[in-house]
Amino acid sequence: MTYHGKIFFFLLATLIAACTSCTKDPPPEEEEGLKITGISIPSSIDVAPGGEITITGQGFEVNDIIEFVLLSNAGSSWTATVSSVTAQTATFSLPAGISSGSYRLTVKRGTESMVIGTLTINVIAGATIPDKPGMTVKGIVFCDGEGVPGVVVSDGYEVTVTDGDGIYYLPSAKQNKFVFISIPGNYEVATSDNIPQFFRRLAGGTTVEQHDFSLVQSDNSKHVVIPMADWHLANRNDDLTQFSTGFLPDVNATIAGYTSSGT
Repeated sequence: MTYHGKIFFFLLATLIAACTSCTKDPPPEEEEGLKITGISIPSSIDVAPGGEITITGQGFEVNDIIEFVLLSNAGSSWTATVSSVTAQTATFSLPAGISSGSYRLTVKRGTESMVIGTLTINVIAGATIPDKPGMTVKGIVFCDGEGVPGVVVSDGYEVTVTDGDGIYYLPSAKQNKFVFISIPGNYEVATSDNIPQFFRRLAGGTTVEQHDFSLVQSDNSKHVVIPMADWHLANRNDDLTQFSTGFLPDVNATIAGYTSSGT
């Protein structure tokens, strides 16, 4: 037998011995916990008190509990029960007494739970407001189910104020494609991705549109305003370092100081 032939048979014998001693990998252990996949939750939603919310996801079950925890106050929470499901969705009613705001949603089933995302809820009045000749945008501004009078509403051209029932009408040509309110003192609005939801996008055209605004009562009589310029950061003069190591810690410390004093 040649030298190369001996090496070939040696390698073959080694391979056979190695394979003979091989064992199959054990089957993967089954993952514990809820198996809900494909979850998609809108960033914000307009819903009337008691109205239904439908979210996308596979694996929900009827009677699953959906917990809403207010992001600005973890001690405030509400629950809803999933009333119907499909292969792709779960539907439940808005919990009674919940107000506009941003919430963390958790699904619970028995002893298991799973955080499924965040949702900004704008609780609308759900009332049908009659049309008026020449008025193309209408709605109601309310808080805790009651209309708020005297709130300024505008489309950037036309300006009006809500009446005694919190209702407004605008003869809008919809040039700016938005309608918005000036938030009155001692009220706030919900935020979505840190953006206050004091505006609504208009669909355009001549169709009459209804856009409601929900306010949340808040004692903001003790506050400060910190104006900031329109930053244009680059690497011209080490801008990024100056911003991150100088300006940012200073403004955060200023905010923390005011917050700790109750402002």
